[in-house]
Amino acid sequence: HIGNAAEYERFGIPPLNMDDNGQGFRTFDSRIVGKVTSWPCGLAIAATWSEVDTKRWAVALGEEFKVKGANVLLGPGVNVH
Repeated sequence: HIGNAAEYERFGIPPLNMDDNGQGFRTFDSRIVGKVTSWPCGLAIAATWSEVDTKRWAVALGEEFKVKGANVLLGPGVNVH
Protein backbone atom coordinates (compact mmCIF):
# COMPACT_ATOMS: atom_id res chain seq x y z
CA HIS A 1 0.00 0.00 0.00
CA ILE A 2 1.04 3.55 -0.61
CA GLY A 3 0.02 4.66 2.86
CA ASN A 4 -1.41 3.31 6.05
CA ALA A 5 -3.11 4.86 9.05
CA ALA A 6 -3.63 3.06 12.32
CA GLU A 7 -7.03 2.21 13.70
CA TYR A 8 -8.60 4.86 15.93
CA GLU A 9 -10.76 2.62 18.07
CA ARG A 10 -12.21 5.42 20.22
CA PHE A 11 -14.09 6.79 17.19
CA GLY A 12 -14.68 3.46 15.46
CA ILE A 13 -12.28 4.24 12.62
CA PRO A 14 -10.71 1.09 11.16
CA PRO A 15 -7.10 0.94 9.98
CA LEU A 16 -6.72 2.55 6.57
CA ASN A 17 -4.77 0.88 3.76
CA MET A 18 -4.48 3.45 0.99
CA ASP A 19 -3.67 3.05 -2.68
CA ASP A 20 -3.44 5.98 -5.06
CA ASN A 21 -3.98 4.65 -8.53
CA GLY A 22 -7.52 4.31 -9.85
CA GLN A 23 -6.15 3.03 -13.15
CA GLY A 24 -4.79 -0.10 -11.49
CA PHE A 25 -3.65 -1.30 -8.10
CA ARG A 26 -0.10 -0.02 -7.66
CA THR A 27 2.18 -2.60 -6.14
CA PHE A 28 5.79 -3.56 -5.73
CA ASP A 29 4.84 -6.93 -4.24
CA SER A 30 6.31 -9.52 -6.60
CA ARG A 31 3.49 -11.95 -5.72
CA ILE A 32 0.89 -9.78 -7.44
CA VAL A 33 2.87 -7.85 -10.06
CA GLY A 34 1.25 -8.81 -13.35
CA LYS A 35 -1.99 -9.72 -11.58
CA VAL A 36 -3.67 -6.33 -11.56
CA THR A 37 -6.23 -4.90 -13.93
CA SER A 38 -5.44 -1.81 -15.99
CA TRP A 39 -8.60 0.26 -15.59
CA PRO A 40 -9.74 3.19 -17.74
CA CYS A 41 -9.77 6.53 -15.94
CA GLY A 42 -12.96 7.87 -14.41
CA LEU A 43 -13.25 10.58 -17.07
CA ALA A 44 -13.32 7.95 -19.82
CA ILE A 45 -16.02 6.02 -17.96
CA ALA A 46 -18.06 9.19 -17.41
CA ALA A 47 -17.83 9.98 -21.13
CA THR A 48 -19.84 6.83 -21.88
CA TRP A 49 -22.90 8.41 -20.20
CA SER A 50 -23.84 4.90 -19.11
CA GLU A 51 -24.94 4.57 -15.51
CA VAL A 52 -24.92 0.78 -15.86
CA ASP A 53 -21.34 0.63 -17.17
CA THR A 54 -20.17 3.20 -14.62
CA LYS A 55 -21.57 1.09 -11.80
CA ARG A 56 -20.01 -2.10 -13.23
CA TRP A 57 -16.61 -0.33 -13.45
CA ALA A 58 -16.86 1.05 -9.92
CA VAL A 59 -17.90 -2.27 -8.38
CA ALA A 60 -15.18 -4.23 -10.19
CA LEU A 61 -12.49 -1.67 -9.29
CA GLY A 62 -13.61 -1.65 -5.66
CA GLU A 63 -13.67 -5.43 -5.46
CA GLU A 64 -10.12 -5.75 -6.83
CA PHE A 65 -8.75 -3.16 -4.41
CA LYS A 66 -10.57 -4.80 -1.48
CA VAL A 67 -9.23 -8.27 -2.35
CA LYS A 68 -5.72 -6.81 -2.44
CA GLY A 69 -6.21 -5.22 0.99
CA ALA A 70 -6.83 -1.55 0.18
CA ASN A 71 -9.83 0.17 1.70
CA VAL A 72 -9.09 3.73 0.53
CA LEU A 73 -8.53 4.91 -3.04
CA LEU A 74 -6.73 8.25 -3.02
CA GLY A 75 -7.62 10.80 -5.65
CA PRO A 76 -9.06 10.27 -9.09
CA GLY A 77 -6.95 9.77 -12.17
CA VAL A 78 -7.76 12.06 -15.07
CA ASN A 79 -6.76 11.52 -18.68
CA VAL A 80 -7.18 14.89 -20.41
CA HIS A 81 -5.37 15.10 -23.72
